[in-house]
Amino acid sequence: MPGIEALTRPVIVNFGQRVRLLRKAAGLSQLELARDSRMTARFIQEIEHGRSNPSLETIVLLADALGCTLADMFPRGLE
Repeated sequence: MPGIEALTRPVIVNFGQRVRLLRKAAGLSQLELARDSRMTARFIQEIEHGRSNPSLETIVLLADALGCTLADMFPRGLE
């Protein structure tokens, strides 16, 4: 039976891709998003590449920095 990490991995990768898409649509670099969300550029990179599973608090900070809603962060079919 696969572990929980194997089951959640596609969601994490898809979420990271969504963050990248929203960041680029906002015209922000990873460094600018990091600054605006009070994170490091390395952490933004980890999220975008699906190597980090961000907390709800982190997702809220990202949405605020991107000027979007939480619903925008999780469009239908993200899974």
